[in-house]
Amino acid sequence: MKNELPPFRMIAKAGGLVPADAYTAERLDTYPNGSPMLMQPVTDPMSKRRKQYWAILSLVIRDCPCPWRSVRDASNALKDHLGIVDRGHTVAGVPTRYLRSLNDLTEPEFETFFEDAMMLLHRVTGVDPTTLKKEASDTGDDAMPAGGNSPATPGEDGGGKPPQSSTAAVDNSLKAEAVDKFLQYACDDSLSPEVRLDGLLNILVAWVERLPDEAQFLNACMARAADVINGKTTKKAAKSYLLALASKEGKSE
Repeated sequence: MKNELPPFRMIAKAGGLVPADAYTAERLDTYPNGSPMLMQPVTDPMSKRRKQYWAILSLVIRDCPCPWRSVRDASNALKDHLGIVDRGHTVAGVPTRYLRSLNDLTEPEFETFFEDAMMLLHRVTGVDPTTLKKEASDTGDDAMPAGGNSPATPGEDGGGKPPQSSTAAVDNSLKAEAVDKFLQYACDDSLSPEVRLDGLLNILVAWVERLPDEAQFLNACMARAADVINGKTTKKAAKSYLLALASKEGKSE
């Protein structure tokens, strides 16, 4: 798969390179000091909207309750759920599908994907997409700045916490049903582990419809189901943990 993360946007200044925007500065901070890098001057290939997409995903991974461990995992899950895939067959004739690169989408296609992805993130995290757009790190203008201004310091974020429910406590039996559905799917040996991992987001979205104020609990269900698929825990241990979590949250509401 093509590398989809936007390149570092740098400005030549005083015999060195400095980040051209806050998002690049944040990404560079994830590398240890002294890390060797190969830099090649190229024309910026990404629109501001595309860079905003990656900045928002970075914010989601950092601050919001979500089932993904990396920006790339989140993007792949969104593409899979929203149908950004190519379908084909293996040499043996088995149907298969491949995630497309977002770089292959035209700007109108990407704009549609972006809006759908923002609404899906809203349903999964409980955080309004307008908030995500406002809090995402500055990605700079589409054109590289002519001057050598230092990047703006990222603003303090609002924590990205989902709104608290003001309704009555959700019936624990519904939470228990959600646990069973996630783990039943995780243990479906008729599907490959890769297909099951990709399909977990579909189950999460369906349950967010039924438990709209329980995004954090449902994310925990998805994460434990993924651990079962990956062999990191057993179905029995995952169920015991999730039922205990459901009971604990029910008492605290």
